[in-house]
Amino acid sequence: MPKPFRSIRRSLSDRVCRGVAGTVALVAMMTAASAAHAGLEVCNHTSVARWLAIGYLNRDEVWSSEGWWHVEPGDCVKPIEDDLTQRYYYYRAEDPNEQFEGDGFFFCAVPDAFNIVGDSDCTRRGYQELDFREVDTGDSAVTFTLVLNARTVPGARPMNSEGSGGSAPPPDEEIAAVPNAPPPSASAPSASAPQTPDTADAAPQTPPESPFGAPAADGGASLSSAHQAIQGAWRSLDDRAARITFDEDLYASYHAGDLMETGPYEVATACPGQGGGEDGDPVIVVRLVEESAPQCYGVLYVDGSTLELLALPRGNLLRYEASE
Repeated sequence: MPKPFRSIRRSLSDRVCRGVAGTVALVAMMTAASAAHAGLEVCNHTSVARWLAIGYLNRDEVWSSEGWWHVEPGDCVKPIEDDLTQRYYYYRAEDPNEQFEGDGFFFCAVPDAFNIVGDSDCTRRGYQELDFREVDTGDSAVTFTLVLNARTVPGARPMNSEGSGGSAPPPDEEIAAVPNAPPPSASAPSASAPQTPDTADAAPQTPPESPFGAPAADGGASLSSAHQAIQGAWRSLDDRAARITFDEDLYASYHAGDLMETGPYEVATACPGQGGGEDGDPVIVVRLVEESAPQCYGVLYVDGSTLELLALPRGNLLRYEASE
């Protein structure tokens, strides 16, 4: 079972008493995401380790590509640490057999660590030409989390409850399956020391009790932990006919059993065009079909039986319990 996520929150009475003042504070908070939460994060929710490369338009408006990051199942890396400056980025996440199904976006690469400027004449310049997939981060997001799963990596198997995704090959076979593994380099992505959200977490704090009596849980959870913890079906405590579901990367809402809306979602540190969650809470970004603007919800608390969300930017509390 995923470790419960706990937001570092003030009491419910304090949140309610803020009233209009809380709305003003929320607007001020959403003017920009903090530098600590900027950039592009990629989390591996597949059953095998992945070698990650990215493509992007650099600050000189030239297409560039960079790789490789080694990402174990359940781990995350941050290939871009500064504020995002483009809406579209491109990625390739190879399995140990160097397999990956792109969708027609080609960039230059080599088997070792690389940072290549330009996406044309790859072969003539001595590079490989590899197929990447596209990710849409939204109109104005400065931070985004891409989850590698069966939708973003076609054919991938989800990792199991222990995070390993099943039996692994023998050590010598696993090493042999990854030829030309990228060596650590000071000027290129390192295969030996991937950056994960956990390395940047602040010292643990003792969280207050849930506003409606939920069990205590650990604070400082990563985006990956929050994403895993919200999986499943949740029934509203305020409208018993209302139910929402999170299935890997697909959100759906129901009322009296009827599907009301659905669309892909991500767990990020900010809502595109609005900013981050209160007190640095993870934000669920839902992109509904035929809706241009995303719906965003700050994750206040989640464990195996309880989910608390804060609708952004309105700030109203949404309470749920786990549903069969």
